[in-house]
Amino acid sequence: MTFLHEQPDFGDPLAVVGDTLKIDPGLVEKDYWLMHTLTANADGISPSTKKRTLAHARVERPDAV
Repeated sequence: MTFLHEQPDFGDPLAVVGDTLKIDPGLVEKDYWLMHTLTANADGISPSTKKRTLAHARVERPDAV
């Protein structure tokens, strides 16, 4: 099975949906990954952690006390 995110033009459909719905394509991608993870969990498959790792690195956090 090939997933949409494995395609080299993954951003193209996200941009089309974002443009059609007049929302940020980043929100469309976020929804994609959420649904991908939920579906994988329901199917008993371990979901990819690549995007969660990238998102985790982008979040600004206060320095530890």
